[in-house]
Amino acid sequence: MADDVVPASEAAAVAAADASSSSRSDALESRVAALVQQLKDDAVFAASLGSKELFHSNLLGWYLEHSPSLADSLLTAWTGRSADGGVRVRREAKHLDLVIEDSQGQALLVVENKTFSLPDDRQLAGYGPVIGKLSGAPSAVLLSVAPPAWPGSRRLLGEHEWQYRSYEELRLLLVPCVSDLAALDGGLLAGWTRLLGRLQELLDLVGQPGPHERVVLPVRVRELLRQVRLDGPVQKLRAQTVASLVRQQLGDQPDADRVRVTANLTNGTGLVDGYRAYDAHTLIGWQRRIQAVGASRCF
Repeated sequence: MADDVVPASEAAAVAAADASSSSRSDALESRVAALVQQLKDDAVFAASLGSKELFHSNLLGWYLEHSPSLADSLLTAWTGRSADGGVRVRREAKHLDLVIEDSQGQALLVVENKTFSLPDDRQLAGYGPVIGKLSGAPSAVLLSVAPPAWPGSRRLLGEHEWQYRSYEELRLLLVPCVSDLAALDGGLLAGWTRLLGRLQELLDLVGQPGPHERVVLPVRVRELLRQVRLDGPVQKLRAQTVASLVRQQLGDQPDADRVRVTANLTNGTGLVDGYRAYDAHTLIGWQRRIQAVGASRCF
């Protein structure tokens, strides 16, 4: 047999793998198309597009202040504490998204909200001195659609332990309060909880590449995401997953803490880079643009 002739068994295996991949891509496209249509028909989603994370932070703060039962449920679930006299919420205080205080001004909970981005452990650790100055020894929660690359749901970062809570967990806390607040907010909470569920489902589908999966989504899926202005945020989120894995690979290697690995967007595609200071005036490093052609796969 000539060297360039592929054995029939190998050719059949390749064809089967291609067919399986195509079938998965079609199924993904179908599910994304349904969710995109739901988002296009969602007035609350349309209202959120101008500020995204700030929109969700402001709504959560408003509901916590206006619903003592919700505030008590959330604080009990996330901190083990309660606020019988209601709460006051401070927004963007010292760069903290939300600071929830009791009626006496004691901080009970700090929330860092991430919708379409992965948290940076250094950013969370950097909040330590600010949180340390708050009275009340508050708990610190990372609220995010996409989970961080932590071994578990909690991680000690700097001076404080952070715990991860998903948008789905928040949604489940909000749902029992819908009927109680309907007269106050005109049904906005019901619409918001539906939106949280749809965003969580969509990001579970496309927010992070799985093992051996291409980082760049199929073209038709990206076209669907563009219809709701989410292609860029999702591509950046997937690139951030790669950056997070690179940081894990660095681990405890010498000077690993001096290497800054980040992810951004350039011309609509993900860009991962890593730099460290060579001297006071020079950075050395690398960049990897994640494109549709080539071996840009999650590792």
